Amino acid sequence: GERSGLKFKAVRDILAKTEGSATLSGFITGEAREAERVAPAQSLVRRYNSLGLAGELLFILRPLIYVLGIRKMGKSDWRPWALSLLIELVSRQMIRTDLGTGKNSAAERTVERDELSRRKWLFLYYLLRSPFFDRYTESRLTRVAEWCNNKPLLSLLGSLIQDYQPLWQNYYFYTAAS
Repeated sequence: GERSGLKFKAVRDILAKTEGSATLSGFITGEAREAERVAPAQSLVRRYNSLGLAGELLFILRPLIYVLGIRKMGKSDWRPWALSLLIELVSRQMIRTDLGTGKNSAAERTVERDELSRRKWLFLYYLLRSPFFDRYTESRLTRVAEWCNNKPLLSLLGSLIQDYQPLWQNYYFYTAAS
């Protein structure tokens, strides 16, 4: 690896060493069983600077701040929702800025790219949390479910939406990536 300075065996070297019945997958699983031959986790990701570290801390503390806001102000108040959204946006920007300052761009580091991609999908949960859900998403989702109920095959989708909507609203989206 260029970033870490560690040397890894090339596939052609592994294939040249395999004998008769040995396979590449057998060799790789044999290598991975020995802890000293597996690359350390620190070599897979880059250390954050102070900006990235602050962004990660904000991302970690965001659910706690959100829950404390809900407990103090209630589920129907917009302030905990907006504060959580603001913290997530600031955190994301801090991390993105920090990853862009390193030697390699963020797109080259798959571990960081995968985590940022996962966090983008979790960002959609803001549409399914109260009070945004109660004010905007619920009525639209109900209309889609009612429209689907009159159509063959789509009626399955409509009934699923109607059956699971209370569960999504009351339980899941308060605990998932809050």
